[in-house]
Amino acid sequence: MKIVIGCIQIVFGLILWGVAISVGISWIAFCFGTVVIGILLLIFAPYVLLAPPAFIATPANAMLITGWLNIKS
Repeated sequence: MKIVIGCIQIVFGLILWGVAISVGISWIAFCFGTVVIGILLLIFAPYVLLAPPAFIATPANAMLITGWLNIKS
């Protein structure tokens, strides 16, 4: 049963990674689509450009690791 739960967690982690990548691409496209916001973010807060994918990638990594540990045990 733990193997099935681990596989489901790994699939959910991969789905979350897909969401993180698509959100990151759309966020950067929005920031540089509005040129003023993109330039201001590059000058004053470059880490804000990476913030949305980072908030989604952390739970995605947790799901992948938890799934792998469930499969191994």
